[in-house]
Amino acid sequence: MDSLPQKSLVFCVILLLLLNGISLSTLKSSSATAPERILIGSKPTKMDTDILGLINDVNKTILDIYVKELIGFGPRPAGSLACQQTGAYIARKFTSFGLDVSVDNWTFFPVHSQNVVATLHGSDTSSDAVFLLSAHYDTRKTSVGANDDSSGIATILAIAQICSQYHFNYTIRFLALSGEECGMCTDMPGSRDYAKKAYDRGDNIVACFDLDTIGYCETDFGTRAVRVYTPIRATWIPLMMQQVCDHYPILNMTIEQMSNHPADQQPFTAWGFDAVLICQADQIPYVIKNDTYEHINLSYITKVCRLMIAVTGVLAQTPITLQVRFTNPLRGYVYVFGRKVMAPGLSRSFLREGATYLIGRTMARVNITSTEPIKQVAYGIDDLFFMDINDTQDTEWKIQGYDAPLIGRHTIMVYVITESGQIARDQMDVYCFTLSHSYFPWLGPFIYYFFNHP
Repeated sequence: MDSLPQKSLVFCVILLLLLNGISLSTLKSSSATAPERILIGSKPTKMDTDILGLINDVNKTILDIYVKELIGFGPRPAGSLACQQTGAYIARKFTSFGLDVSVDNWTFFPVHSQNVVATLHGSDTSSDAVFLLSAHYDTRKTSVGANDDSSGIATILAIAQICSQYHFNYTIRFLALSGEECGMCTDMPGSRDYAKKAYDRGDNIVACFDLDTIGYCETDFGTRAVRVYTPIRATWIPLMMQQVCDHYPILNMTIEQMSNHPADQQPFTAWGFDAVLICQADQIPYVIKNDTYEHINLSYITKVCRLMIAVTGVLAQTPITLQVRFTNPLRGYVYVFGRKVMAPGLSRSFLREGATYLIGRTMARVNITSTEPIKQVAYGIDDLFFMDINDTQDTEWKIQGYDAPLIGRHTIMVYVITESGQIARDQMDVYCFTLSHSYFPWLGPFIYYFFNHP
């Protein structure tokens, strides 16, 4: 006869699989104008000398060299010798800039490949904030990948080379990924592996910019625009990028915010980081095998490089005055009445990437860092807020419905407001099965009758 714990575990697994497919028609999404999760300040009030220096240091010639050298490796699908040689080349370049370089191996059977990571440490040793720039160096089997994505790798190499000559408050990390072209667009094993490890390490990635196909333009608008594919939680990023464009007219660029699109930034979003995809505005008219040097526009790549180095410089220099992050429940785990019952490795095998599943009562906890007193902390479900805590840094809340049980997919959120009115937020998608809720509207008639009919 099966034991009771074994039966309970089987029941939980079946329930999780059912929850994974439930979508409530009344589910609300976060507002596109929601406050920023991490405050980066308003746009600069003066033309900062260092930012202008970064912009002017971008060199079209060095970008041309990097693109040609990357193309020289030929087609380089993940796991191939050419891909391995390209990764080694990128690592040598990062090392020559004096950065802290590591090679991170990953396996997506039957493919074995590497991500190349280079870190420029910030001068503020009290902060663990990281700003991440990524691009992928693998290609399709039939393409040398001049645009997809030699343009992106060349750009982060140029930015890394220039930034290595400057000092920044916060850490900047450059990530050369492989595996973006593996199978379906939802695979992306290189970025999946890195994002998962970053979450497990507790990395504080404030913003992630994935540069992919930024080398083609043919229209007047296309020459001065980039598309920023943005999930709801990261809507502050394109707004901030437009502020930088407006403040530094020398960039002559505009931001076209788009709905999110799956690429190497998507696993970072799944694991709770604010990540966007940066692409060219014009559509590519040629087929993959014709992604050659003759079809890219180096002047446009140079403009995008200047934009991204300015954005990176502003972010890495602007003080982070307020931040809030969920510390419980953890992403990628299954909780049963507040207890973790499945490790991420097991749950990833049949549940959604980075998803959190809650059965029964579970407590939400957050970590708040602020340079000024906190006025209010508010928790909510699907944009409905009903829990306020005043003047505290150690906050927790029982995850529950407002006036009905939580069943299916929901978004739990936390907003923090300081005395001066600054706002930060964090959010997490969860799959719930809990009967707990705060209010019982069906009791109203009974209470009315009790007090009015003695």
